[in-house]
Amino acid sequence: MSAEEELKRKRAELLGEVDELVLRIVTIRKQVAAIDQVIAIYDPARPRFVTHVSAGLNSLVKRKRVRQVGAVDGRKNLWEIAA
Repeated sequence: MSAEEELKRKRAELLGEVDELVLRIVTIRKQVAAIDQVIAIYDPARPRFVTHVSAGLNSLVKRKRVRQVGAVDGRKNLWEIAA
């Protein structure tokens, strides 16, 4: 087998491994997203934390220290420090 054929074979083998790894990464990301959703449902501290942060930001808005600049996905608000 020539060096050129050996390199082409090795290249094809590596590209096959890349495809397998990409599929594995996609699968893992889906699993992590599913776990995050379950955590959001069952984590008792999450609603309190969100409420606490929201109350703090509202207080800062009243003092003109921060301002709301919109929503990312229609639910999550973006905030910036007021100048």
